[in-house]
Amino acid sequence: EVRKLRSRCQSVLSKTPSIFRSHLFCFLSSVRSIGSGRRYLIGGNWKCNGTLAENEARIKVFNDAGPIPANVDVVLCVPYIHIPMVLEKVRKDITVGAQNCGNNTGNGAFTGEVGAHQIKDIGCTWVIIGHSERREGFGMPGEPVELCAQKTKIALEKGLKVMFCIGMFKKNSFLIAFLLRAKNLIGF
Repeated sequence: EVRKLRSRCQSVLSKTPSIFRSHLFCFLSSVRSIGSGRRYLIGGNWKCNGTLAENEARIKVFNDAGPIPANVDVVLCVPYIHIPMVLEKVRKDITVGAQNCGNNTGNGAFTGEVGAHQIKDIGCTWVIIGHSERREGFGMPGEPVELCAQKTKIALEKGLKVMFCIGMFKKNSFLIAFLLRAKNLIGF
């Protein structure tokens, strides 16, 4: 089964326009080692990429990729403006997520924010929180762990699944301290 899947992946990759290859490669290369009783999550973050036409082509690549094994969840986290189109056009065994959410618990005067309740309402099941690009701040102070923890708690309460990014830490002790701090802030 894994050999057949790998062959299909290579076939799809060879037909993929070069602009999408890096995104698809992450999706397809992750499938190589699947075969045990474990569940796997393969998530693709489209970042701030793609026009409507480019993303329609990208969706076609995913739709034509062949069957996804039963123990694999595939999630595409796309820019907010493309969520409705991706939800409508991507095959049903691929779920759609947002790349961030606000720390607001409901509607209100939060200009520019998208609440977890709105992400859930539109049909997404996942959200990325704490991505390194948001933590670095795009040239200004980034999101601290307290804010990421607050967003995570709200997203979970609203029924979303969270991809909580912890970054690439070189020291395990720092990673453990970070996770414990986040866990205490979230209250789980």
